[in-house]
Amino acid sequence: MPPALIILGNDTKAAKRSAKRAGFEAQVIPTGDLPRALRALTDAAPEAPVLFTAEATDQAALLEAAALERRLLTPTAENVAVLRDPKTLHALPKFRGLKPAKRSWLGSMLRKLVGRDGPTGEPIEALFIANGWSVRLLGAIVGETGRLATLSETQRAALSHVAVVLTQRHDTRGLFALAAIAHGEKHVTPRRVDPGFTAAMDTLETLTKVRVIAEANRAVKARK
Repeated sequence: MPPALIILGNDTKAAKRSAKRAGFEAQVIPTGDLPRALRALTDAAPEAPVLFTAEATDQAALLEAAALERRLLTPTAENVAVLRDPKTLHALPKFRGLKPAKRSWLGSMLRKLVGRDGPTGEPIEALFIANGWSVRLLGAIVGETGRLATLSETQRAALSHVAVVLTQRHDTRGLFALAAIAHGEKHVTPRRVDPGFTAAMDTLETLTKVRVIAEANRAVKARK
């Protein structure tokens, strides 16, 4: 019988596909009813690791409960709060190829006046696995197109730099995605961190031999 994996979230189709590819039998716990979700988590197989989908990261109490006795394949509640804070990306050190997002009041007003909500370029989602110290770029997907992003060496280095800073500053572990804007082949602007399993991870698996959940499970087990 395949080992169990607990998936916390409501839209879990992509995560279930990934779990199956990794050789797990997924047990989905919806997060809409918090008391029921907490009871289901308590009753689930004690050795089963836990994976959060994007919407589950809004349930801090559930994330904290899961972290008490189980191995997490996505960041802890404390990590989630830090990674989702826009100030975290604004505090990144300078690096070649890294173009910071400007968040001044005047800049925001100008973007609204010209109908732009951010820097121009190609939206990408870079996918990472961290173990609290080291971090690995699994690949990147272009927006919602379902195709692999072609990154220059400069862009790969800049995105990896961001991921390393997030990992080592905040002891980040497990899967996370970094939404960014790619400007040609020279620069990237980080826009948002999604600390959980995203649909782009499922897309990456359909296009490559990467098995995201299997890789995350190995990385987290290797550095407790």
